[in-house]
Amino acid sequence: MSSAVTETKATTSDAPARLLKAARKLFADRGLAATSIRELAQEAGVNIAAVNYHFGDKEQLYLETLRFCYRSCGVLNERGNQILERAINQDTQQAAQNGIRQYIRELMHALFFTEDARLQAKLMFREMSDPTPALEVIVKEFIAPKRELLCKLIAQANPALRHDKDLTFYAASIMGQILYYRTSLPVFLRLFETEEMTPELLERIATHIADFTLAALNNAKHQPTPRS
Repeated sequence: MSSAVTETKATTSDAPARLLKAARKLFADRGLAATSIRELAQEAGVNIAAVNYHFGDKEQLYLETLRFCYRSCGVLNERGNQILERAINQDTQQAAQNGIRQYIRELMHALFFTEDARLQAKLMFREMSDPTPALEVIVKEFIAPKRELLCKLIAQANPALRHDKDLTFYAASIMGQILYYRTSLPVFLRLFETEEMTPELLERIATHIADFTLAALNNAKHQPTPRS
């Protein structure tokens, strides 16, 4: 089969998937601005026209790559929502606390032990540190809905916080504790005097974060919104 026929076949069949995987790698390593359409096509093994044909332009491919990363990491998308929603639907403090604990554990495992976890985390954190217009879409589609569910669960875990103005801060604290171990892993491993993140160590960390968080929530008091 000629190379032209092979390129045509790739362009019309599995080219989108190949481009997304190639884009995840190149965008994670170099960022959006420093990655060319030609490089993306070469990495994916498709005709250069495939980028515009399937995604419109490089910026849209970048957005779809971020979406691909969030969807691939199920706990950041549907599976995580299901954990939180199931606990909310049970409508008890214990269910809420169990839901928070389960979500922390699942997200920790996803960030470290899912396929290509390091690469996906690298791309997502690059976007956070050097935002593009795609971030607004990602926040609206993935991050804000998760924040809303977490806030509901936090208020359920401690009913005194149902009308607290700082619910978003509590949710951010949970995520901040989790993400520290991913973003600062080389530092943590050296401080902890170990060479790698193991399932056993991760379980200890997840348990610590959950215990620390729930203890703080149990003792938190309502902070009313100041009157203007």
